Amino acid sequence: MKRLTTLACFVFLFTNAFSQSSNISGFLTDTTNNPLLSATVLLLEKDSTLIEYTQTEADGKFQFKRIGNGEYLVKATYLGYIPLTLPIKISGEDLDMGKLAMTEISTDLYEVVIKAAKAPMTIRGDTIEYDATTFKVPDGSTLEDLLKRLPGVEIQQDGSIKADGKDVTKVTVDGKSFFGGDPKTATKNLPAEGVSKVQVFDNKTEEQRIVGDNSASKEKAMNITLKDEYKKGGFGKVIAGVGDVNTKELKGNFNRFNEKHQFSLVGVGNNTGRNGLGWDDYQGFMGSQAWSFAGNTDYGFGGGYSRYYFSSEGNNDGLENSISNAFYGSSSKGGFPENVNGGVNYNYDHNKKKLAATYFYNNTGNQRVTTSNITNFTNDFSNTVNKISDSNDDLKGHRAEINYTHEIDSFNTLVFNSKYTDIISDQLSKTISNNVSNRERVETNSDGSNFRRFDGNLFSNALVYRKTFKKKARFFGANASYIKTNVVEDNDIGNIIEFYDSFGSLDSTRYVNQENINVADKDAYKFNATYNEPITKDFGASIFYNWSKREQTGVVDVVDILAQQIRTPNTQLSRNYVNTIDYNRVGMSLRYSKDGINITSGLAQQHFNINGTLKRLVDEEPILIQKRIQYAHTLYFGRY
Repeated sequence: MKRLTTLACFVFLFTNAFSQSSNISGFLTDTTNNPLLSATVLLLEKDSTLIEYTQTEADGKFQFKRIGNGEYLVKATYLGYIPLTLPIKISGEDLDMGKLAMTEISTDLYEVVIKAAKAPMTIRGDTIEYDATTFKVPDGSTLEDLLKRLPGVEIQQDGSIKADGKDVTKVTVDGKSFFGGDPKTATKNLPAEGVSKVQVFDNKTEEQRIVGDNSASKEKAMNITLKDEYKKGGFGKVIAGVGDVNTKELKGNFNRFNEKHQFSLVGVGNNTGRNGLGWDDYQGFMGSQAWSFAGNTDYGFGGGYSRYYFSSEGNNDGLENSISNAFYGSSSKGGFPENVNGGVNYNYDHNKKKLAATYFYNNTGNQRVTTSNITNFTNDFSNTVNKISDSNDDLKGHRAEINYTHEIDSFNTLVFNSKYTDIISDQLSKTISNNVSNRERVETNSDGSNFRRFDGNLFSNALVYRKTFKKKARFFGANASYIKTNVVEDNDIGNIIEFYDSFGSLDSTRYVNQENINVADKDAYKFNATYNEPITKDFGASIFYNWSKREQTGVVDVVDILAQQIRTPNTQLSRNYVNTIDYNRVGMSLRYSKDGINITSGLAQQHFNINGTLKRLVDEEPILIQKRIQYAHTLYFGRY
């Protein structure tokens, strides 16, 4: 009986709680009873705090589902019409607001519109615009603090941004590049009080925008509009602190913007491993696109679609990854990190000429001493390993990027991009350990050291030409790019292991002393071209061609260092190699786009050769690797 009573109470509470939520619906029309499509409708608290938002359908209908009891405001905005605000009350039943007529703006009503038009957000196509002045944050807050209050925007633990569940991969300020478009640098350094509007939209390629591809993008972009008073002078901040055990930190930024010029400077120095630009944040500081081959320059089956073909993108290659991974240290190792990081960003925008330049400097170090004592027990035996590890890491790096865009006329545009990265990383670790049994007798002693020096640099250039025509969606694009990568890695390993017999006397000693030098060079070239022709208003066709060539050479030199420092080449492990990859692809695609439905299908033929030679010092003839692959065709189909 007691269980039945509990169950009945649970069912009653659940049913009662469920019944407390209701649906709100209605229709927006003009004064002549015509439906208003894609009007923005907001559901607000009585104090104007935004709860939910939606857009009207083709028949003007809007709906909010599962809204709790209480008093609210429904606010509708539509371009060219006076905003409409109505109070409502929910008390457990669905609310049908019927047809709501909006009045078109006239000259006499202009002053009324100005007073009523301020809404927390508006929606136009794929763009959501937030009025930052309607979202209150404490004094001294950053843009990151403001974004946390915007509905639909999430700030992840690592500082990355999501909007409508999609990653925000690019942030601009007043439409201009800000530190290479890196989101974290903008959110952590711009003051919230200087922001007027925040715009979030699909991050589409130039080709997608020109040909009218309105399929949903997998990534989002964000533009920050500053208040006028923040465009007339400089603004910034400095944060400093000191603590016990000689800890200290200093962080600052300075920004100066106007219509033609944009200048920003950021920097941090500390030995705490935190404060925005430490080890964990350096990946964000460098920018998510810091290592890309030359941006998204491939034409064809791409732009958010799956790619069913061989890709030679440089940022997926081992050499570029090795350079980027060297930058991305991690403070999870503990120790005492020291960081000196800084960067400068400059933009010029005037008379159809745009220049964006960025430079970063990084100098980090970390010292760690770890002591461990681990004992393993069995039924009649125990074993203890005592270990002391001492490590010291040091990294120095530079990265520079310049991007120049020249709009020759209304139909022709040239874009030039150049990047350079240089890094030197030293890692030294020493470990002393001994193995003691339950008989309190030393079994083994070891004393080892490992030194690794990584020296790498990367240089890339890309030239892009775009041509549009008077006929909408007719487009021609071509680009060429080149990347040069060089990596030298030196690993020195030294170990001495002493083995003791059952009487505790030294039985034997083993030396492991080896030097391993890896040298790798890569040259890669790419060329892409495409032409798009609109067949009808809803149909379009594209043809494209992709070509790339990559050549990588390398030498692995291994030397064994014996007693009395006698150096002996290790002929079994030493080798040199040459790898080349040639790739060609030509194809075409048809696209249908209407009322938010996008269907694309295509056919392509691709061909690539892989040739390689590998030679060890003990080989009389090199090992040849030759592979020639040709696909007769590649089918592609996508629907959005």
